[in-house]
Amino acid sequence: MKLNVVLQQARDLQRAKHLAYSTEKAYLGWIERYAAWLKSHPDQGGAASVEAFLTHLAVEEHVSASTQNQAFSALLFLYRDVLKQDPGAIHAVRAKRGVRVPIALTHAEALRLINALRGDYQLLAQLMYGSGLRVMEALRLRAKDVNVEKKVPIHEVKELMGHASIETTMIYLHAVEHSGHTIVSPLDT
Repeated sequence: MKLNVVLQQARDLQRAKHLAYSTEKAYLGWIERYAAWLKSHPDQGGAASVEAFLTHLAVEEHVSASTQNQAFSALLFLYRDVLKQDPGAIHAVRAKRGVRVPIALTHAEALRLINALRGDYQLLAQLMYGSGLRVMEALRLRAKDVNVEKKVPIHEVKELMGHASIETTMIYLHAVEHSGHTIVSPLDT
C-alpha cells in the first residue's frame, strides 16, 4: 500500500470521526514526517520505530512535550485506526514539560503600576483591577454599561446573575445598595 493511499485513508477516517480540520492537517503532517524519517512505509514500522522517532523528536529536535504528544497521538491513530495494527507498548524518552510560573503581581505591585499610569490608561487599569475584567471586556465597555458611582460593570453583573435584562439587575443592585452591605474593591484596600 502506497503512502498516499494511507494518507487518504487517514483523512477519510478523521472526517468520519468528525475530527477538527486542524487535527487532520497535523496528523497527516506527522504521518508524512514519520514515513520520511523511517525511510520506508509506516506499515514496516512498529513499537520500536515509533519509540525511536518520538525519542528523536525529544532528544535531537528538542520539541516541546505537547508537540511530542501530538506526534504520539497521530502515530497511534495511524497504527490502530488506519493500519489496524497494535503497535504494542511504546516507551520513548519523553520531552520535558516546561515549568510554568504564574505571572501575578502582588497587591502593592499592582497599585504601584496603576499609579504610574495616567489618564485613560490609569482609568482602564483601575477598572480592570477593581472589577476583574479582561482587557477586551474593559475596552468594549460603554458608558451605559457602568454604574459610574460604584464603578460596577452592570452588564457583567447581569450575566453573572443570569438576568435577561439590565432592568432586573438594576433592581437587585438597588436592593443591595439599600441593605447596608458594601462591596470592597481591591483598589480601596
